[in-house]
Amino acid sequence: MRHEKLTSLLNEMVEYNAFPGATYALLTRKNLYLGAVGKRSLLPEIEENTIDTIYDVASLTKVIATSTIITRMLAQKKICLEDKVQTFLPDFRYPQITILDLLSHRSGLPKTLNSQGLTEKEFLHQLYQLPLNDENSPTVVYSDVGYLFLGLVIEKIYGKSIDMVAIEEVFKPLGMMDSSYSPMDVKRCAPTELTTYRGLIRGTVHDGKSFLLHGKTGHAGLFTTVQDLVKFCQMIKNDGVVDGKRYLPKDCIDLWFTPASSCMNQPSRSFSWIVGSDFETLGNSGKSSTISATGFTGTSIVMDRKRGVYAILLSNRVHLSRENKKIHLARQKYFSLCFQIAKEEEE
Repeated sequence: MRHEKLTSLLNEMVEYNAFPGATYALLTRKNLYLGAVGKRSLLPEIEENTIDTIYDVASLTKVIATSTIITRMLAQKKICLEDKVQTFLPDFRYPQITILDLLSHRSGLPKTLNSQGLTEKEFLHQLYQLPLNDENSPTVVYSDVGYLFLGLVIEKIYGKSIDMVAIEEVFKPLGMMDSSYSPMDVKRCAPTELTTYRGLIRGTVHDGKSFLLHGKTGHAGLFTTVQDLVKFCQMIKNDGVVDGKRYLPKDCIDLWFTPASSCMNQPSRSFSWIVGSDFETLGNSGKSSTISATGFTGTSIVMDRKRGVYAILLSNRVHLSRENKKIHLARQKYFSLCFQIAKEEEE
């Protein structure tokens, strides 16, 4: 019955045109609900959605791959949160900015930068020359730029590309076998936007900055399935233990649920996760124990250890156009229902 409620709601959201289709999961203390609704693709032909659809999760890359790798390095004492970025990237302009500043979006770096029409070399030159935001700007500014640099820090420390590091440090240990930066099975990938300059994007990263850098960046580029993200959530639910082995110390996971930066009129942030209430995603269901993250393509994940809720919603809401903004209502309704179901199970 509860499973039917989730499916019914998301089918309503398909009819509402919030997205062509979606896969979803709700992991509670007692149950796991998994499902798929709608269409995987509308062009070049209509394809039914399935539970094993691979989604470009956009900025979920930040929390699933990049900040998890950083957390692993922290646990292994390869880095400290107060290490200066310049220690690893000598050409980085700002000696005062730390790893934690980048992780928690409090560095003062701008939100993004334009990549269109640039070569890779020109883009990287521009990246390293970016000025900090005006002093009157909010302390917390959600920044792709900060995570671009974190990706470069990871590559410098490991001496290999971030996609290879993610395989070794995240995907293999967690058994996330459908997760990658370069999906091999393009037919399983949900297409994203229909663009004038790239045509229909399918199986390659949607984000233009990441695309210019071959889809292997700290802020975007991850392709994954809802089933793989359930494995990630199960690791959190088990306080960092996977198959009886310690993957992350519990106190490191606790950092994800603890604000590292906050600012008036801005959500609190930990390691890129939003900590606490975020109405745009959660409606009125968020509490101080809740963390959440979203991706531009239409993806989202919410976790609340106190209430026993680990919820995932993957969609390609930008298919066919990024102008579709109805995802916000869909998220609010879906995650509110997830919390309601978890509460009912314990009553």
